[in-house]
Amino acid sequence: MKKVLFTLCLGLIGGGCFGQNFMHALYDYTPNRVNPALASSDNYQKGLFIFRNQYASKDIKFMTSYAEGNHPIFNEERRWSGVSVSLLNDRNYGAQIYSLNQISASYAINVPLQKYSEFSIGLNSSFQSKSLNTQGLTTGSQYIEYFGFDPDLPSGEGLGTINKNYFSFAFGLSWQKVDRYGKTLFSAGYALHNLNRPEDSFYESNVNKLPFVSILTASATLMENYQWHIKQDVFLRHAGPVTELVTGPSFRYVLGNMGTESIRSMLRYSSSNNIMLGAVYESQNFAFGGSFDFNVLKNNVSNSGTFEIMLSIKRLKRPKRKSNLRFNSSNAENEVEREIEKEDNFSTSSPVENEDKQNEKEKEEKITVKTEAGTITYLPHELEDLNYSFQFDFDDYNLNQKDEQYIKEMTEIIRQNKRVKVKLVGHTDNVGTEEYNMELAFERAKKIGIILLKNGVPKRKIKLVSRGEGQPISTNKSSEGRAKNRRVEMQLVYE
Repeated sequence: MKKVLFTLCLGLIGGGCFGQNFMHALYDYTPNRVNPALASSDNYQKGLFIFRNQYASKDIKFMTSYAEGNHPIFNEERRWSGVSVSLLNDRNYGAQIYSLNQISASYAINVPLQKYSEFSIGLNSSFQSKSLNTQGLTTGSQYIEYFGFDPDLPSGEGLGTINKNYFSFAFGLSWQKVDRYGKTLFSAGYALHNLNRPEDSFYESNVNKLPFVSILTASATLMENYQWHIKQDVFLRHAGPVTELVTGPSFRYVLGNMGTESIRSMLRYSSSNNIMLGAVYESQNFAFGGSFDFNVLKNNVSNSGTFEIMLSIKRLKRPKRKSNLRFNSSNAENEVEREIEKEDNFSTSSPVENEDKQNEKEKEEKITVKTEAGTITYLPHELEDLNYSFQFDFDDYNLNQKDEQYIKEMTEIIRQNKRVKVKLVGHTDNVGTEEYNMELAFERAKKIGIILLKNGVPKRKIKLVSRGEGQPISTNKSSEGRAKNRRVEMQLVYE
């Protein structure tokens, strides 16, 4: 068995690791291994760990531990670059014959192309250290000239551990188009690894340079509404004589009224005769999931079965001054109506909810809130309904700093009274399609809801409702009237 494992490991290393697939099945969560341009692909500061267990045969398996950290870099208006650092350890299980350690770093710069579209350029440098332990692996006999191998004599063999260290470099390009809420609609990327073609031979007499490794990725959103997001992925990897194609759909289902949690599942087929199944739970600051590979049609010698588990912690970062999704409202009102595929029922609260029924359930106790110089005084014995309206720029869902600070202070009232709940009702003007405005109104309400959530208000106490353009409080025939209609009404309800 040890000789078989030695032969397999030597073949994997000597063949540029073609047999051992270093691209994780959850490659969406390992951007530093796929394309260095993805080091600045979103606004999240992230830390990630993946463990991979891959069987090459019944009794031979490889274990891979991978950790990655990503940090976006902002100026006053947008995310303009990002860095990514990763560590990898790959080795066989049991007899420690083969091991690989790698440290890698990427840096990417973003180039905005047009509204909601950006292009990224990235560079990567990595250091790899491979070792092959040949202790105890001998012919078992000493060769005697003219007589052959004599099993009664010591073999005289003892190679010990062979090491190989080298640097490699990679270059990547990436393009993505997002909607106004930051969700990726289309993306494509190309990366070229081993630009310097380092030597990968354990023996000086053999010159075995690593081949160029080309990786092409693409994805397209097939369907999207408030609860469902379905997209098609393509991953193409070419290394020397080996080309692998991985493709399949992924499904994201949003949980709850706040839309901050989701379950993502994926089904992918690999041209190396593997099916990949995976599922990941994601929240605003946390992700956990796993995947499983299995053979179909015929056996894959190097991968007869694999499972991965993944854990990620993330935090949303923002520009130093304002959100990068904010734009000029003076010219925006002249834009034509937008088209967006959206289901009407995207909230657990119906847009046509009967206000009379809601009022019947509300108690007679009232809340009084007094604001002076940005502070709030809570008078617990005088409770009345509180209604406060937050205004928004045209086609925007971001708040100014004064409103954000007011909402943060408002959380103190809500936390002090366990029976007080918050109802957030989003509204728009009448520019654009009805479906689009329903989505925009919900995002405006959700924006305030997330601020409350981050400041300690339980999710169960927050209710989001969208009215779209259906309930204006002023005329939509003037810019002043439309500005009044672009609002979210915060209602404190005592139950």
